[in-house]
Amino acid sequence: MKIKLPADPAIADYDARQAERMQVLRQIGEVSRRKEEARERFLAAQTDQSRALLDASGRDLSQAAFHKSQRELDESEVDLRMQLSTVEAEIEKLSRARNKAITAANRAAYVDTLRRRARALVEVAKLNDAGRAFHDGMRDLGVSGSLRPMAVGPVGNWSDNQSVAQFHVAELRENFFELTDEDFEG
Repeated sequence: MKIKLPADPAIADYDARQAERMQVLRQIGEVSRRKEEARERFLAAQTDQSRALLDASGRDLSQAAFHKSQRELDESEVDLRMQLSTVEAEIEKLSRARNKAITAANRAAYVDTLRRRARALVEVAKLNDAGRAFHDGMRDLGVSGSLRPMAVGPVGNWSDNQSVAQFHVAELRENFFELTDEDFEG
């Protein structure tokens, strides 16, 4: 069964927020990468015998410059993480509306599937009853033969109130108001 995605604003908003979340995560990764590169440059400069304060590109390699750079990157990361938290909270809220919209758009198709399965299940359970009645009738006549009983055991018999078929139908009636007694006639 193909799931329908309705043209609902909650779905579009959810998708947009997910894209925004991915963008923020990429930015956090970029900040982490830049922090690590700066740390590596600083450590390399610290082990350099000349202890130059500037590299070949003119970047300040002093400890004060390193700490300032790290502080700025840390602040940027904190801001991005706060933004991420906000976006994830919005996604959580939109997720509920998105789920409702998708469920509503697909409920009728799912109920139709349940209806067809219920009819088939009831029919199999009633055929199990018919098979049992047939073999009981053969035994009553004293006929034994090679007609092996072929009931679908896990389904049970419709006449058995404790059968899987009976329990399944009761559960369907309880949870899907759209199904009527006619849906359970095999």
